[in-house]
Order: sequence, then structure tokens, then C-alpha cells
Amino acid sequence: QRVEEYAILRDLAQQALRTMEVDLQAGNKPRGGHEGAFGEPYQNYQWKLSATELEDQDPKPPLPVSRVTLSVARSDPPGPTYFVQTVWPESLVP
Repeated sequence: QRVEEYAILRDLAQQALRTMEVDLQAGNKPRGGHEGAFGEPYQNYQWKLSATELEDQDPKPPLPVSRVTLSVARSDPPGPTYFVQTVWPESLVP
């Protein structure tokens, strides 16, 4: 059962991150703000986006970048959390 739960969390996280990356590739900021919920049949699952500036990078990238973390968890009943991280230019982080 726990393996099935993590598979659902992984799939939802990848779906949310793909949606945000499509927005970025289209030149738009990711839609939806910093947190939200999924639709049917996953309305009991929520996501949250956070970003941390990457400092002291060697070599220094041409643009300032942030580490973006997307977390997905079941809210009712509470369950485990799944995290996905990527690096985005700071100007594209919502």
C-alpha cells in the first residue's frame, strides 16, 4: 500500500512539474502560485512550491538561479510527502 501511495505522489509531482516547465518554456511564469490542490480524483492531495537561491556557485552561471522544490502530500488523511527538485533562473520562479 505504501508503494502505491508513493507511486501516486511521484506521478502527481511529475505532472505538476511538467505543467510548470511547459509554462516556463512558453515564456510564462508557472501558473497557480506557490501551493494548491489537485482535481478529481486526487482532491485529497496538495502541492507546494518553494525556492532557495543558490549562492557561491563555481563557476558562476550566466543568470542567478534558484533551487525549486515541489512537494506533494496527501492531506486527508495525512500521509507521506514526495519531493522533486530542479534548478530554474530566479526570474522565472513565481
